[in-house]
Amino acid sequence: GLHCGSACSGAEMVPLIFELIFERLANAFGSPGESSAFPVNLPVKVRHKFSCEIVQWKSKFIQKVALSGRSGVAEVPGVTDHFLPVIFKDIMHLVNSQAPVWGSNEFVPVPKVHFFSCGWSCCTVSSLNKEKAQSSDCIAKKQGKTGETFDGLEKFAKKKNPVWMVCENVGGLKGRNLKVTKRKLERA
Repeated sequence: GLHCGSACSGAEMVPLIFELIFERLANAFGSPGESSAFPVNLPVKVRHKFSCEIVQWKSKFIQKVALSGRSGVAEVPGVTDHFLPVIFKDIMHLVNSQAPVWGSNEFVPVPKVHFFSCGWSCCTVSSLNKEKAQSSDCIAKKQGKTGETFDGLEKFAKKKNPVWMVCENVGGLKGRNLKVTKRKLERA
């Protein structure tokens, strides 16, 4: 199966999109044991292993999305797995072998994943930040929430080495910050 992780509210939708894609492919091309025109053994089971969100009310939203399933979409046996086992509190801890989770003081193992959909704080470079001019190099210097959370993401990517990552677009990330972000993600 495809093991997915996500960080930043909204990023947990990507594993659900994978589920939809694999369901549609299974419906269009057949399941294992059937004559299939598709070169991949379908269905592929998608398992959303964890999410990460520092804001508690957003973590509750993520849990609701994970547990609710998808209304109006037919279930394909063996493909869907809506239960999200854990929501970690902070992307800065994902590089560790264990990290704190919401709802307890417990630290649990951070699983390796094949796919990681993620975002990082944008408040340092946001157009609403009146001091953002002072943050033109926050990614390289690991400063402000934007630089700090990106550093956590980069460290996670290097240590856990997901096969594939999709990062959300941060609109205020421009100039040197954007160049450094692209370079760091390519090396991660």
